[in-house]
Amino acid sequence: NIVEEYIRTHPGSQKFHEEAERIFAANGATHVSRVLDPFRPYITHAKGSRKWDVDGNEYIDYVMGHGALILGHCHPDVVRAVQEQMAKGVHYGENHELEIEWAKLIQRMMPAMERIEFFPCGQEANMMAIRLSRMFTGRRKVLRFVENFHGWADEVIVPGSPGIVADAVTVVPGHDLNRLEAELAKKEYAILFTEGGGAHMAGQIPWEADFIRALPSLTQKYGTVWLIDEVVTGFREATGGWQATIGVTPDLTSLGKTIS
Repeated sequence: NIVEEYIRTHPGSQKFHEEAERIFAANGATHVSRVLDPFRPYITHAKGSRKWDVDGNEYIDYVMGHGALILGHCHPDVVRAVQEQMAKGVHYGENHELEIEWAKLIQRMMPAMERIEFFPCGQEANMMAIRLSRMFTGRRKVLRFVENFHGWADEVIVPGSPGIVADAVTVVPGHDLNRLEAELAKKEYAILFTEGGGAHMAGQIPWEADFIRALPSLTQKYGTVWLIDEVVTGFREATGGWQATIGVTPDLTSLGKTIS
């Protein structure tokens, strides 16, 4: 039995899991993506594409920091750069020339990023995009696809979430241009969210290129801001992001862990 064998070879992880269950709400995990039956391994260290747990088990890491570690664990150049900066200070609470260098690098790789603003996370970038699009269009409603994920905030997760008016968000099925145009034609929507790739959630069908290529003209026709959420795809898909592989330029782009 594979479950019994897993428990037998992971006694240390089981011990930590039992302790964590008494503390953390998500079945002993600090993130819902780390919930696993009977429990997930507890990692002690990692290098390159591998990581090891408290019981000495070795794994090939397909998670890679949820997309943040494009170069793998403990890449020598990254370790060296972090060590050098740590010796100079970590959080100045002021402007720094590296911010400019960092932003210009993003612009060179992703031409759609004419202007850049940094936020603590991709979800906050998406929330600010909603505010920005509302100011720009004078509208308030958000349009998104049922297959996509843009964070846990009320206005990007489901219609009628506690704390917001039920009609603030409309969720439509992807891959259906006629249905999408029927909604956009109402001219009620400030922004249309589209997730890069379209299928990071298990079981979803990736976007067809022709469907995505129809969105720029469609959103322009009805005066809706179009955002591509590249928090998952970002620079892992291509130097210019997923949008470069499809050949489209959105009005707004949100990025996340991949730019770190």
